[in-house]
Amino acid sequence: MLAPLTSLVGECGSVKDSKTKKKRKPRKPWHWEAEHQQAFDDVKAAIAREVTLAYPDYSQAFEIYCDGSKTQLGAVITQMNRPIAFFSRKLTKAQQKYSVGEIELLAIIETLKEFKGMLWGQKLVVYTDHQNLIRDALGLNSDRVYCWRLLPEEYGTEIIYIKGIHNTVVYVLSRLDYGPLSDDKENWMTFNQCLNFYVWKCVDIEESPSISHKEKMNFVFANSSEDDAIYPLTVPEIADAQKGDKTLDKLKEIDNYSFGLVDGVKVLCKDGKLVIPKNLQNRAVAWYHHYLQHPGSTRLEETLRSALYWKGMRRSVRAHIKKCHKCQVNKRSKHKYGKLPPKLVVTKPWSTLCVDLIGPYTLKGKDGTVIDFMCVTMIDPATSWFEIVELPVSKLEELDIPSVDRRGKKKGKKNTHVSEEKPKEAYFDKSSETVGSLVNRCWFCRYPRC
Repeated sequence: MLAPLTSLVGECGSVKDSKTKKKRKPRKPWHWEAEHQQAFDDVKAAIAREVTLAYPDYSQAFEIYCDGSKTQLGAVITQMNRPIAFFSRKLTKAQQKYSVGEIELLAIIETLKEFKGMLWGQKLVVYTDHQNLIRDALGLNSDRVYCWRLLPEEYGTEIIYIKGIHNTVVYVLSRLDYGPLSDDKENWMTFNQCLNFYVWKCVDIEESPSISHKEKMNFVFANSSEDDAIYPLTVPEIADAQKGDKTLDKLKEIDNYSFGLVDGVKVLCKDGKLVIPKNLQNRAVAWYHHYLQHPGSTRLEETLRSALYWKGMRRSVRAHIKKCHKCQVNKRSKHKYGKLPPKLVVTKPWSTLCVDLIGPYTLKGKDGTVIDFMCVTMIDPATSWFEIVELPVSKLEELDIPSVDRRGKKKGKKNTHVSEEKPKEAYFDKSSETVGSLVNRCWFCRYPRC
């Protein structure tokens, strides 16, 4: 696939003697044409296709590779050997004085905090090249590490040790080259310039000094198809579209609407937010929805309202999310409880018998007598015929609590020689032998069997 490029690299990257040049035959001049540019774009797309970020699958476990150096932290979140997110952060001056174990643990802590919305409540497997992090005695000699241990325990992470030679991706992320930035405002690029262009400088010794070239975003990210190429809105595009939208002419007279300069371009704003014309609204929603990794309608609407404005934004956001195929397929369904199995209807009489116990019940008479009883129910589901039989009492035990009337006074006769009656508690015989004898006597001996 890269065979056409090897000749170019060999011609430009190797130093050749003058003797070898004299022996060679003169070659015809070679020109870079459209077919060569297409082949070069296909090579970039093939290389970039394998490292494109994938969408998280919440039915699978998340694998997190973390590493730290004296100056930076690095981490990568993967699933099924596909990268989902990369993380890298510079250490502060105080953090650079931490020990090796604290820096390695800090890389795990910062990754969990950064991607809490995606990792919370999921199964996590963390790989580290620092073997001390898997010890049970971690943090016993440091209060800082002891507090940090609480966060991975909340996530339920499983920490696994791997050798440093197998942790190459995060090794690079934790050791990126950086330098101090100057305070000169000319070195800063605006937001729209960073999104739409990148500066590529090359030095040609034979022709001229350094020349700056600006290429569009689709060449940088090497989109494999035109459907994946979603470009952000630029301020000049918004200004031109505002001029062509006649409905915005009436809004210019309202107090909340005013013109302002954004990146040196005069545009219509409302309360400091860009007013998006109707023909660019769907494009704005599509770009934010794609590069924010397909968030929900509420989060997407809040993000758009922080910088943009148009009437009916909520309706546009919800309509776009409903049409998004990836959101509908990968949307997490709510917890649904299983349905009860269908009931089998019994239509043949005397073929099925349902037996159950009910009670105990307590009945109080007007004369103060109390009766406790418990019953056995027998029902034929086909005919709905039923029988109820009282369970026999196995024993009665007296309670220490004296019997009282409705007014709360103790019961008893005026004659002091008569002993006071104490309440009794009945214990029923619920053994299978007793229940079986009642069913045999009251059902099988009376009714036919199928």
